[in-house]
Amino acid sequence: MTTPQRALKPAMHTAHSFPPDLGTDLRDWLTAQAHERSLRWLLAHTDAGVIWGEYREDEDGKLHLSHEALPHAMPVPISLDWLTLQQARLFDVAGEVRLWHDGQQWHATLLTDQQANDATGYYFDEPHLLWGWWLERDDESAAGFFLL
Repeated sequence: MTTPQRALKPAMHTAHSFPPDLGTDLRDWLTAQAHERSLRWLLAHTDAGVIWGEYREDEDGKLHLSHEALPHAMPVPISLDWLTLQQARLFDVAGEVRLWHDGQQWHATLLTDQQANDATGYYFDEPHLLWGWWLERDDESAAGFFLL
């Protein structure tokens, strides 16, 4: 079996750190970041499990979460809040906002890729399933989320 060839594309990464607003509800803060920075996908790790999300500005401007769309698929109750969050990433082609706690305080960083003129770095541009290998039920969708 052969592996398909993938084109390497030069990239230059830029990072900008900024403090998260802990006085704001976490979902509201993430929604504001997604809207302001044109980011669509959320991957959050919490004490209870993993949350996938999608910001849908064209529909209703809200952050839709997998555990709300598919509550029957969650073995334990799960929530998106500052107390149980371990880390979160909002991402799309525009870049990524990474949010994490170092044991003492919260940090947020915006990462973006820009075309490099001197080929200082490379990345692979390829599609991936976000979780699993196949659809559990190909005829049933819960608010745009599927069990894989």
